[in-house]
Amino acid sequence: MALERSLPDRVRAVVDAHRGDRGALLPILHGLQAEFGYVSQEMVPVVAALS
Repeated sequence: MALERSLPDRVRAVVDAHRGDRGALLPILHGLQAEFGYVSQEMVPVVAALS
């Protein structure tokens, strides 16, 4: 059985994919929506801390 990555780890992976991009907030939010199907309140502080 494979270990599932935690929510912060999955959010971090999306943010890292846009690291260094100028104006990356919308692409990050679109990436989260593609990954999870939604952007939850739990994701917002993780994104804020990482970006």
